[in-house]
Amino acid sequence: MVKKIVINLKGDEERMDKYTNATRLIASRGSDTPISFRERFTFRYNTLSKHKLAKIGNFASHIRALQMIVKNNLKNVMILEDDSSDFKLPISLRNYPHAVYLGGFMVAPKIKDIRKPINKRSFHNGINEINYDKFRILETRAYFVPNKEEAKRMLDVIMSAPSLKNTDIFYSNNELIKYFYYPALSLQTQGLESNIDNVNYYGK
Repeated sequence: MVKKIVINLKGDEERMDKYTNATRLIASRGSDTPISFRERFTFRYNTLSKHKLAKIGNFASHIRALQMIVKNNLKNVMILEDDSSDFKLPISLRNYPHAVYLGGFMVAPKIKDIRKPINKRSFHNGINEINYDKFRILETRAYFVPNKEEAKRMLDVIMSAPSLKNTDIFYSNNELIKYFYYPALSLQTQGLESNIDNVNYYGK
């Protein structure tokens, strides 16, 4: 059976209305995370404190989602942030052995080339491998984790890293997810802003 874990902040319960058969994970707020966890993060020098806390809370929420998979031995899990659309997991992904991005922004690997278009001619419908020399995927709005072994692999990388960044940047820099589904299954819900970049509720 396919599981959905939706990261949703306390007070934003209405964002859950669009999901069917989903488990709500009440998101962490950056200010509630341990100081030892916050001290592991590095940010650009001009990042505002409330933005730092927002990103820290988001990362802590994703860690808890992965821990939930390990603790409960879950299989075929979609981890979603609550600005993702709802969708059905394709049969081809069920029991696929690797983590897979289900949405996000495709960008060039170097910041100086970030606005250059990505050549998608080699992509095929369904599961593709990310060529990190040519592109990467930003956002952790939606991804698939097949089992506790894959979740534990991801957690081991996170827990042993000397420093942390924004969730999506860290995932990308460490090539934590090596596959993506094309075309994207998850779209940002129209009219909903990200709580990380705009409202920053994670930082309260």
